[in-house]
Amino acid sequence: MCEIVVYEDAERKVVAQRFRTSIEEIGPNWPKFAEEVYRQGIFPSGWGIAEYFCHGEFDPKDVDYELMVPVVGDIAPRKPLTARTLPAVKVASIIQRGADEDNGKG
Repeated sequence: MCEIVVYEDAERKVVAQRFRTSIEEIGPNWPKFAEEVYRQGIFPSGWGIAEYFCHGEFDPKDVDYELMVPVVGDIAPRKPLTARTLPAVKVASIIQRGADEDNGKG
């Protein structure tokens, strides 16, 4: 069973690192990013966020993206990290209960 939830998400402060790599390197860059956040003594306050930037036709060998985690309070990260504030947005979220193969049955 799936449920769609729409809500307003308030603006939030994040620490971020931008990458331009192949699509295969996105997953392995998460722990590298998290290690740098930890090394700089910054403590995340929520789940990771990824933002992808489009430059024409998609090329899996050249993906431009930014990895982020929310933080509380003011931070002053050193390179390669940056501090950003994400704007308030309307969010649509899908919540799935049960196994994938049960979705849409019944």
